[in-house]
Formats: sequence, structure tokens, C-alpha cells
Amino acid sequence: MRTDEFSQLEFIGKLSAPPPLIVEDPTEGDVFDPINPDDFTSHHYAEKARKEAQCITDLVDNGPFHGKPGADKLKHKLRSEFRVLNSISHYEPIRMMKYVKTSNIYFYSGVRHASMKYGTRLFSFFQTFHNHAEDKSDMLKIEVDMVLDEGATWVKVIPRSSRGLAQECVTGGSGRNRSLLTQAETWLDIAQHYQHLYRPPLIIFNFIHGCPDYMKIKLNNMGVKVETPKIFPLRADPIRMDFNDSALHVPYLPNTHYDVVNLDIPAVFALISAVTNGGENYSYQSQMLNSQACQERQLRVRRYIEDKIRGKKMILCRTAYESLGSIMKTVAGPKEFERVKALLKGVKIVQDHPSERIKALKPTERINERSKIIFGTGDYNKAVTVTSNVHFVRAAASQGIRLSVIIHDPRALGEMKMCGKLPPPRAIAPGFEGDEIKPLVEPLDN
Repeated sequence: MRTDEFSQLEFIGKLSAPPPLIVEDPTEGDVFDPINPDDFTSHHYAEKARKEAQCITDLVDNGPFHGKPGADKLKHKLRSEFRVLNSISHYEPIRMMKYVKTSNIYFYSGVRHASMKYGTRLFSFFQTFHNHAEDKSDMLKIEVDMVLDEGATWVKVIPRSSRGLAQECVTGGSGRNRSLLTQAETWLDIAQHYQHLYRPPLIIFNFIHGCPDYMKIKLNNMGVKVETPKIFPLRADPIRMDFNDSALHVPYLPNTHYDVVNLDIPAVFALISAVTNGGENYSYQSQMLNSQACQERQLRVRRYIEDKIRGKKMILCRTAYESLGSIMKTVAGPKEFERVKALLKGVKIVQDHPSERIKALKPTERINERSKIIFGTGDYNKAVTVTSNVHFVRAAASQGIRLSVIIHDPRALGEMKMCGKLPPPRAIAPGFEGDEIKPLVEPLDN
């Protein structure tokens, strides 16, 4: 039984159970249809392709793709298509025809169309993953066309025509390109190495122009979700098709549910700081705190964290707990001290027990022993670590270790450096409103 300064108060910060998770299927947006290689000939291919390439470029520069990881890679790929389009614009239709059916613009058009459907679920484009094989000769890499839900879902875009897909079902994917079923097996294998919230990502094969019914059944049986605007039947006898059912397997499909969260020290600070508990409208004797208060007026970090940990079991490792106590005694104000006591009544203190994969991380400027203990103990307990330490997360990822984390903006303890309350915003003439000026929202704790 604990006998220190954190153990004497009743827990008053219990959080209610979370509402059931609702995952919405993609819906049609206000976007034009993707280019279909069966819909037109070389006569107006160049015109359509230029329009599509320019549309995607605009989405990257000024639209919803702007700033997304991998969006610049998409734009770079489009430059190659522009060069091809310019080089063949003077060709005769017959000569141009050989470029039409093999152009990458169909694929990029499909990526654009699918991305607009997924909307805010879109996280990144063209992210590379591999199977972590020790022997380089066994190394397999895939490029995931779209990552959704912060890593919980991988999407492969398939813009092939119904004719080509039907032929693959009948022939088993003969030719120089690997069949879609073989690719699906590779994706499922590699996904096991990049778990999100301790579950492999859900894999979606998005067929832009339709999918044969037999292929959909095969992919579903493997554990791959199929999204397509239409299913078309095959007339061939499925029994005669060359598929090896013994190689199929159903993985443990992921969801975004988690039961345990591991708090690191900055996460505790963000929950109890004066800045996040009504002090965002005060000035401070620190430029850093003034900057964080300004950010807090735009984004309420405590509310964000509470939404993520509501109803979850909370743990804190022994090293983090002891370090927290030392820091609190030095810089915390009286109300911050009361808040941390109330918070820790609902937190289980666990012994330091970092997982083997975190202990194996090589020390760097960003990876120190204390962080390895805190993150590693969360990893050992299958907990999602709440943290603002993005440097450690990125450094671990650079060594091939992807952590299950909830990232938040940092907030320091600020009660002891609080000055006066900021004056209320002045009346502003219409047309001169500024986003940086915000009204008072919450009073400071009584």
C-alpha cells in the first residue's frame, strides 16, 4: 500500500464508459468519376488525362491532400505523366493507342477518387513497409497506396478493367505481374509486423471499376475487405480455376478498440496543468507557457486526451511515478498538486518491465534509458502510451519499431508562473476578424 503524498485522496476524476465505436463506410463526394480505360480511346485520352493530372495536382497544392504525408510523392509521380503526355500529344491516334492502355494515369485517377471518398480518414499516401526478414534475399516490400485511420487501415487501389480482372480469375494471374491473391498474401504477412493498437491493420482492396464475384469471395476468405462500386459474375466454372485454398488464412482483423492506456509524464502534465484547466486566458512569466496558452485557446489538449482515455484502465510505471513526484515537488502549484492526487487515484502503478523489443533499441540522442522504460513498460502491458514525446516515437520507428501511441501537444506546469488575466477581446469591425483572438471560455478552477 502506498504511503506517499499521492495516496491519501479519494479518486474524483472517474471517466464514464465510451460510446460504441461507429465506423462509417466511404460515401460519394462531389468528385467526378475516375478514368476508365474501357470508356474511351486515344482520340481524347490526352485531354482527359491532362484534366485528371491537373485535378490531382490542385488537390495536393491547395486541397484536402495538402500536407498529407506522401502527397508530394504523388505530385512527383504526376510530373512523369505530364512529361509523357507532352511527348505524345502530336502522335497519330493509332500510334498513341499503345500508351493509352498502359498509362499510370488510370491508377492515379483511382487514388484520387478513393481518397476523396475516405475524407478525413485519409492519413498518408504511398507509405512503404517490409517484412523485416533477416536475410536480405527474403526481403519483401510493399507500397501502400493509402493509409487510413492513423495506421489502422491499409488500402490498395486497383484501377484495372473488368475484362482484365476476369481474365486473371480464369488464368490464375499468369504473366510477369503477380496475381492479386498473391499480393494479398504478401500484404497480410507484412501487416503482422506493423500492428496498430496491437492488431494488424485492416487491408482493403479498392476496385475502382468493379470486381468479379469469385475474386471478392477469395479475398474476403483471406481476410481482405473488398470495396467496389459493382460486383460482376463470372461465367467460368469456379472449380476449374487454379487457386490454392490451402494457402488462405484469416487474420485477426483490427479495430480501433483498446482497453489500457499508459501515461507518460508529459501526458500527466497536460491533464493537470493550469494552462489546460482554465488558465489559457492568463499571461505567464515564460514565453513557452504564453505560447502554449495561445495554442490551448485553439486546441483543448486536456479534452482531447480525456476523450481518448475515457473508460480505459490507466497505468503508470514506477519510474514515471517517481520522476513525476520529484518534478511536482519542485515546480507544481497547489492546485496542480491537488489535481495530480485526484488523477493518480484512478491510475494503477505498475513495476518497470520494458518489452524486449524496446530494450533492444540502440541509445541515441532521442532514445534514453528512462524513455525506454516508460514506453517499454506500456508495450509489455499491451497499453497505448499517451505522450507528447514524438522524438522518441520517430526515433524508434527509424529502428523498425512502431509504437502504439496517442500523440498530443505538450503542456507544461504553469501555476507558479501565472500572472494576470488577459483582457477580453476588443470589438472588431466586420471583415477584420482574427483567428488568433478568442473570447474567454472557461474560468480558472475555484
